[in-house]
Amino acid sequence: MIKNKEIKGFKEPILKLKEKLDIPMAELSILVKSQKKEELNKAKKPAGTLDQLKKLLKELEPLIKKRKSKPCKEKLEEINQFSWPDDFTDSLKSLNKHVLKYKFKEALNVLNTMINN
Repeated sequence: MIKNKEIKGFKEPILKLKEKLDIPMAELSILVKSQKKEELNKAKKPAGTLDQLKKLLKELEPLIKKRKSKPCKEKLEEINQFSWPDDFTDSLKSLNKHVLKYKFKEALNVLNTMINN
């Protein structure tokens, strides 16, 4: 309580609150660093156009259909050299993940969705 400009009984609750906030604050710090790192990576890469992306995805399609892992990875490296609109970043991450795990059927589904949008 605050009486006569004296603070009594606040130290303990404030310390408890600080302890409870330490974990979320640390996690938020990690998240912010991760987002800054992604932004820096985007800034370093040249921006790609939608026409470029669709062209590269169409070149990737027969490779995925033939289940050619090495050529798929090479084409994905070429795709990943560019910075793409945010609408495609999640799909590209998913596409990369499926190809790296040799899940070509799932990769083809993601690829077709991207080409048709």
